[in-house]
Amino acid sequence: AVVSTQSTGTLLQCAGQDPTVSSVENEFLMEMMDFNDEVEMCEDLASLQVIREANETGLSNLFDEFDRYFSEGHTDVAANRLTKCKFLLQTRERIDQREDFLTVL
Repeated sequence: AVVSTQSTGTLLQCAGQDPTVSSVENEFLMEMMDFNDEVEMCEDLASLQVIREANETGLSNLFDEFDRYFSEGHTDVAANRLTKCKFLLQTRERIDQREDFLTVL
């Protein structure tokens, strides 16, 4: 089951972990910048749908990893996965905005 990042963040804080950007690897941050550039440069709805599907798959995988690591007591790794989820949720919003823009055209 997918839960909100807010409620999972509260769980981590109770476990002594605070999900922050500093817990995310630079490589992931660069990948997210590139991915968001793809969203901004996307010119058609079909291509945007492919990007959306990749983002949603990544988000689902990260939530699954969060759940597994948290339940196993690896709260540091769980915090990392939650922070990455926040980035993908922001990308979801960018995709929605781009879709609105392309639909108006």
